[in-house]
Amino acid sequence: MNGENRWVYVWVTKYLHIQVLNQSQDEYSTDSSFLHH
Repeated sequence: MNGENRWVYVWVTKYLHIQVLNQSQDEYSTDSSFLHH
């Protein structure tokens, strides 16, 4: 049970980390495209 909880915690942490990276990349791309206009 403990190992299972740890696995879920690691998976959720990685998933949230990927979401944050995607958001920052989207913001960066919109910022750069805005500068090009």
